[in-house]
Amino acid sequence: MMDGVDLAAAPTEPKHCIGTRPRVLDGRYELYERLGRRCTSVTYRAYDMEQEREVALELLPSAVVEFPRLRELLRREVQIMAELRHPNVVTVHGAGGWEDVPYLVTSFHAGLELDRWAAREGGPPLPPDVAMEMMEPVFLGVAAMHEAGVIHGDLEPCNVLVSDERNVTVVGVGFSRATRHAVDGQALTSAPGFLVPECLRGDELDPAQAPKIDVYALGVIMHWLLTGQLPWDTPGSIRGRSSQPPESPLLPPSMLRPALSPAFDQPLLRALHDDPRERPSVESLRRMLHRAAHEGTRATPVLIVVVDDDPDALMLEEAIALATVEHAEVVGLSDARAALSLIERRRPDLVITDLRMPGLDGIELTAALRSCPANASTPVLVVTAASGAAQWRRLHRLGASTLVVKPINPRALSDAILGALAQRAVEEEA
Repeated sequence: MMDGVDLAAAPTEPKHCIGTRPRVLDGRYELYERLGRRCTSVTYRAYDMEQEREVALELLPSAVVEFPRLRELLRREVQIMAELRHPNVVTVHGAGGWEDVPYLVTSFHAGLELDRWAAREGGPPLPPDVAMEMMEPVFLGVAAMHEAGVIHGDLEPCNVLVSDERNVTVVGVGFSRATRHAVDGQALTSAPGFLVPECLRGDELDPAQAPKIDVYALGVIMHWLLTGQLPWDTPGSIRGRSSQPPESPLLPPSMLRPALSPAFDQPLLRALHDDPRERPSVESLRRMLHRAAHEGTRATPVLIVVVDDDPDALMLEEAIALATVEHAEVVGLSDARAALSLIERRRPDLVITDLRMPGLDGIELTAALRSCPANASTPVLVVTAASGAAQWRRLHRLGASTLVVKPINPRALSDAILGALAQRAVEEEA
């Protein structure tokens, strides 16, 4: 809402656009099929008779011509966008107004919106390599917009087109904004699930942090592609969501999708940070996600050593670890000394040990690990049927990550595994 006008309302289509036959807009553009209706615009495939080329014509809310401030915003941003040439960003040819309906003329790109394309491919979630393949051009295109001095301001899957050849184009730039000017949070037109927290809180938006609006939206899209969920929602269609970010901290994405590498947790949680100053740049986020994808598909599997003298418990713990971590090598041993011998030869990514075992118990095994420099930071999860506060304090001093109580709740152990691996990834990144 701005100056009493609802900018989120899609524009009323001119009466001459009704029907299946082409209609001429402004004496120049022949309108053909409607390409899509979004929360802020209606887009048509059209033909520019003057330039003799196919274009996309985006009808914008009438408030743009009703208020001088918005008219000036559109004029300024169109001028900047018209000079931007990037293979992954729609080219702006110009703008105009007809019957009180402003419009933006851009290059035409055939393709499916990202959410419809993902559904056709059987997702989301999508495999990380496919998600990165689709989003790499989006990151590059948005980074180019930021370099040119504008933000997109309305990034969501329906504003990303994927062609049959998998060419990706960022569209929906009708309300891009110059970063050198103040960004009015009330004029942001993103769907509710993509609005930045600072806008929802009513904070004054710092122009220097304006690009972080797009970073947040990119984080939402990547989270959805990788997990099949919005960060604070349930699985399903991404269109028409009205959910709002919760006050409680977000769960790591790998907890929502156990098959997802924990390496993705830190980049996505940073992109979705409440404070825009804590979010990375688009380019930094892109690099972090590439590292996460590489880590998730690394040639050496994640090595998890499980130690428990109870054969039934050992079997259950091994099964949970295998189901939780993709590409994991899980080695189960009933003897702690044999486990220590293995650990001295091969550095594990995680150790899960029972607390009370004959010969060498969990505390002694953890102490032995910490005495070896190579394993000084190896995460250790301790499982036990009973333990006292003194034992846990000692384990905590030794650097044990979590204590999981028997009988084991599979989800609790799975969450502990993912949390420990995610924390290790954060520490290694630092």
